[in-house]
Amino acid sequence: PRRLLHAANPQAVTDAPASGSAWTIVRPTAFAETLVAFLAAPIRGSGRAFVFGRGDNPINFVAAADVAAIIDRAMAGAPAGAVVEAAGPENLTLDQAVAEIRELLGRPGPTVHVPLSILRAAAAVLRLVTPDIARLAARGVAMAPASLHFAADRLDTAPFPAVARNRLPAGAPASGPRGGGLAGTE
Repeated sequence: PRRLLHAANPQAVTDAPASGSAWTIVRPTAFAETLVAFLAAPIRGSGRAFVFGRGDNPINFVAAADVAAIIDRAMAGAPAGAVVEAAGPENLTLDQAVAEIRELLGRPGPTVHVPLSILRAAAAVLRLVTPDIARLAARGVAMAPASLHFAADRLDTAPFPAVARNRLPAGAPASGPRGGGLAGTE
C-alpha cells in the first residue's frame, strides 16, 4: 500500500482517497530541531536573536525522533485512510523559545523582532537573488498570524527544552541553514 508520510499541504488529505491506493498521512507540526538551529547560532555568535514578527504567536514544535516513532506506530497499526497528527506536548511562542535557548546557553542579549512589512519586502526582493532566504521570509510572514497551536494534552513526546538540550551539547557549534538565525520558519 502507498502511504504518504508527510502532508504539509491539506490538499494531500483530499487527494489521497482519490488515488485508489491504501494511504496513511502523518502530519507533524513544526520541527523543534529546526527552530533550535535557527535561534542558537546568532545567540551564540552576537548574542542577538532574530524573530519574525512579534514573537507572541503560540506554535507547536515536535522532536524529529518523536515523529519517527509516530510514523513507526502508524506504519504498524494505523488503518488505511488515517490522518495521524504528530505534535509536541506544548505550545510556545518564539519569544519563549528564545528564552529557553538563552537559558541553556547562558547568553543573555537582545531579541530583534523583524516587522512583517520588512519580511514581505525581503521576500519579494530576495526571490531573484537568494531564493532560500526569500522563502524563509515568506514563511515567516505566513506563520506570524496563523494558528499553529495544537491541543497536545494526550501526547507522550519530548518537551521543547529537552529537545534544545539534546541539540545544544556544551561547546558544540550551533548553526542553521546558511548560518540561520531567523525564527518563524519551519
